[in-house]
Amino acid sequence: MAKENLIGKIEEQLVGRRREIRLILAAVRSGIPILIEGGVGRGKTKVSLEVAKALGRPFFRVDGAPDITAQKIVGWFDPSLVLMETDEAKKRGIKAGFSWDTFIPGPLTEAMLNGGILFVNEGTRLPSETWNALLTAMDERIVVIPKLGIVKAKPGFSIIVTANPLEHAGSYPIPEAAADRFVWTPMERQDPSEELLIIRHELLAIGYKKVAESDDTINVIGECLNQTYNHPDLVTGVSVRAGIQMGCIIAELGGDSSDENIVLQAALMAFQKKLKLEDNVTKTREQIIIELVNAVFHGSFIDRSDELAKNRNSFAREPKVASSRGEQPHRDVRENIDEEGNIRKVTNQNQLKGRAKKETNILKSLSEYQPEKVAGQLNSDPEYVKDVQGAAPEDFLDIFHRVSPWLHEKVYDLILHTYTDNILRKAEDIYLTGMKSPMTIRTNYESGRGEVDWDETIDRYSETMVMNGDTIVVREPLKVKRSLVFLMDHSGSMAGRKILTAALCTGVLSYALKNEEFAVLLFGSEVNIPKDITSEKDVNRLIFEILEQQPKGFTDIKGALEAGLKQLNKASSKTKIGIMITDGIYTTEDPISTAQQYPTLHVLGVPSMRGKAINVEGCKRLASAGKGKFLILRDYADVPSIILKLLT
Repeated sequence: MAKENLIGKIEEQLVGRRREIRLILAAVRSGIPILIEGGVGRGKTKVSLEVAKALGRPFFRVDGAPDITAQKIVGWFDPSLVLMETDEAKKRGIKAGFSWDTFIPGPLTEAMLNGGILFVNEGTRLPSETWNALLTAMDERIVVIPKLGIVKAKPGFSIIVTANPLEHAGSYPIPEAAADRFVWTPMERQDPSEELLIIRHELLAIGYKKVAESDDTINVIGECLNQTYNHPDLVTGVSVRAGIQMGCIIAELGGDSSDENIVLQAALMAFQKKLKLEDNVTKTREQIIIELVNAVFHGSFIDRSDELAKNRNSFAREPKVASSRGEQPHRDVRENIDEEGNIRKVTNQNQLKGRAKKETNILKSLSEYQPEKVAGQLNSDPEYVKDVQGAAPEDFLDIFHRVSPWLHEKVYDLILHTYTDNILRKAEDIYLTGMKSPMTIRTNYESGRGEVDWDETIDRYSETMVMNGDTIVVREPLKVKRSLVFLMDHSGSMAGRKILTAALCTGVLSYALKNEEFAVLLFGSEVNIPKDITSEKDVNRLIFEILEQQPKGFTDIKGALEAGLKQLNKASSKTKIGIMITDGIYTTEDPISTAQQYPTLHVLGVPSMRGKAINVEGCKRLASAGKGKFLILRDYADVPSIILKLLT
């Protein structure tokens, strides 16, 4: 079929995407692997499938995931057929042992044998070792199957890989060797008018005719989608898929799109888990969705600071302590206080962006002398809170700890909830990006259990020339329950940075140690235990409580290790681990004898201040006594990912 006819045939099944159709079709017809990159819900799969249908080629799909191994893509031997007795094999008309009759082809091999398209969905979620199995197929159009030989691709074979941008959680960079073999095309958001046609078409196909044929309803849905691309607190908008879901909910709730409450409920359900918030946003997703729907019905976003201002009188919160500080601030700080004793603010938004860091430093200095005045400023203007908190989160946490007794309750909660939401988002990204395929162990062969390690199996077979259950080597994921104590030194300087690191590590641990035991200990001169090893605690509440911790005094490493041992003694798992974050400079008794009592104690040495040396020998002695690893880190930003590596 002529190229233009093919394009026309594909366009009949899609709305728009003519440019992408032409580019993808060109790559597939030429046999060059193509990488289609775009956000979720952009139609990458739909376009690829329609290209395959128009060309009349078989379509073999793989969904990217960290546990997709090369064996799952290329294929594997069925042990029950490999071991079949000769007589039984003859009855079935197959050849026992390692033959094509006992081989189960994976999607890559099937696509090559049938001249079809291998479609790898979310290829950025494949581990790098799995990509190695695809390289020869992309480059030389062959794949080597041990024990069988080489499979050559038939004409028509091609590879399409889709990918979300790297900023999406769980995305890995595609290995350089693989990336070099791709041509690339982006798939951006379609024109809003085309999105409306897609929503209408899909709602008709599902059976929601009344809603689909209502121009008012379709326009309201489309405007809700558009507002997500305009909202300043969102990284990007939601996809057309959210609009389709919204239409379904509106239909089931009666179909009246003039009812703001119905539209709001549909938007809350459809958008909640799809919104990606900017860092340090001070609003919940629910609040943002309310603003989006308000903009559709009333023409503007709800101004959250006005809402807070109306309720300011109800904010009354008794101070935890009374102010007793009478010192005067330094001259450079006094210069930023006006005639009435209030903090001078930058009101021009462009200036504010450029001076936000300086303004945070002013607040930090002033909070040492007049914390109640800083608290008054924060209480009076929550939008100002957002600006200075976002400019320097670490420094602002120090300010928060100093002024918290004078903060109104809602502002207090607003600050901590903002930190908590940001930390949980970052923790999820770190975990999904850093998690690896699980370690495996040998197990006895049972049909349908684990994956056969044929290299080791062949080695055994060559020694005995007998193929049976004892000869076959099977591997399955290693499942070892662990009990872990996380000990974080939060004394001395950089207190805000240390507390934020402790909170982020806790978030990562909550993902990595799901259904396993772990405790969190923060120590200076005292040991605080936000999470006991035997307790279950909501991770949001746990991080909230960690952020409230205020470092005190000197560094008691020995006391922290003793408290950690008490936690491990209560643990139920046999595998017990301690991970300590410290600069190794302690001001109490030598902790080595206590470290020796740990089954495993890893020590991560991080400097308390930039340029300040770590007590390397002290940290090494601790790790050696604890039979664990000692690693020097340059910065606290490296701590969460390193902890994840230690666990995996």
